[in-house]
Amino acid sequence: MQLKYSYTTLIQFSQSVSQHSFITRCLPTTDSRQEVLTHEVTFLPHCSVTRSRDSFGNTTFTGYIQESHNLFIFQSSGVVRTFDNAESQPLDALYLYPSPLTKPTADIFDIVRNLPQSHDTHRRVSAVGDFLQQAIVYTPGTTNTNTTAAQALAMRMGVCQDYAHAAISLLRAAGIAARYTNGLIIGEGQTHAWIEYYYNNQWHAFDPTHNKPVDQTYIKIAHGRDFADCTLNHGTFIGNSQQQISVNVTVAPN
Repeated sequence: MQLKYSYTTLIQFSQSVSQHSFITRCLPTTDSRQEVLTHEVTFLPHCSVTRSRDSFGNTTFTGYIQESHNLFIFQSSGVVRTFDNAESQPLDALYLYPSPLTKPTADIFDIVRNLPQSHDTHRRVSAVGDFLQQAIVYTPGTTNTNTTAAQALAMRMGVCQDYAHAAISLLRAAGIAARYTNGLIIGEGQTHAWIEYYYNNQWHAFDPTHNKPVDQTYIKIAHGRDFADCTLNHGTFIGNSQQQISVNVTVAPN
């Protein structure tokens, strides 16, 4: 399937800032699940940008804006061909262990013990998805980027990031390697988060928010142990300023 995408982030500063360093992850990956056919990435104000890869293999863009500015915009657009393939890759044991936002508690281990048991990893992931549909109510504005899996489960509220963290925590507690994935889904709105779990030497993608396997309508941008490893935008600047961030995503068949 070919998908045309546009992903724009606009940051407005309440007062001018300067010496602004940033790192973004905004270019879809190319792997066995998808192929980037065309792409364009732009930044305003115009500045020198370096493209590289982080320790997880995600494409990053780093830049620096010396002069004063009160607006920062980056946009990524292009066409991606997606497939139904799983991603064959040697397992990095890093994804078997807790990370700061997915560290399991005694309650999480109790949940794992009470889930339906199976020798089939796909069934165990499905059981986690079914549990989370009852355990967390999708409620925007109740959590933030620092909310842990345990906190979201205790609150019984959250958004896609929290569903992903909770699923990862439960799967790792069950001995199944899992990683956090973010990107875009067909339609209009915001970025989205889901998970990938490891089985039979392959990474398989699953969306715990919608409780279904990821299909060809998803575009992956980055992955890591949790949100903090693959945040799509991070920066520092000099200036006593508040930020107002707006994100616009459009994905449609091409």
